[in-house]
Amino acid sequence: MASMQWHATSNSTLPSLTIRQVYCWIFDAKNRIVVVSKDGTNWQLPGGKPEQGESLETALIREVYEETGVPLGKIEFNPKLFGYYIVTNDPSYNDEKYIQLRYHIRINKVLKKLAPGRSNDFEEIKQVKSVSVDELTKIIPWINNSGEFQELVRMGILYES
Repeated sequence: MASMQWHATSNSTLPSLTIRQVYCWIFDAKNRIVVVSKDGTNWQLPGGKPEQGESLETALIREVYEETGVPLGKIEFNPKLFGYYIVTNDPSYNDEKYIQLRYHIRINKVLKKLAPGRSNDFEEIKQVKSVSVDELTKIIPWINNSGEFQELVRMGILYES
């Protein structure tokens, strides 16, 4: 089983490891958080794998659109890198160490019509919704003990309930 070690950062200085995944906390005008699910039971933040030759910002825009239908490329947004995990012992990547980035974005409108966008991924997202912090901690029970959650609380972006 993969293990993950959290590292907070406010700049783009990262260890010299491959960045395999980018994930994003999307907050709307009501401070609700966008989550996605492949089966309606297991929920996660939107994100995924950058394609070969793709910049991290382009990968983030594409993954968010594919999974949520939110067209970040067509609205003003400012993704902020706030940390990363170093992942080890992941059999999907032959136990190679790699980085999983975490961004946060604030969208100054209420996201009412969320639906998965286009995707060619065989593990396609089936459901997307925005939730309160309370709802988030119920559908992703480990999240409030995670480094990323605690960092967002420390930064004043997320308020623990």
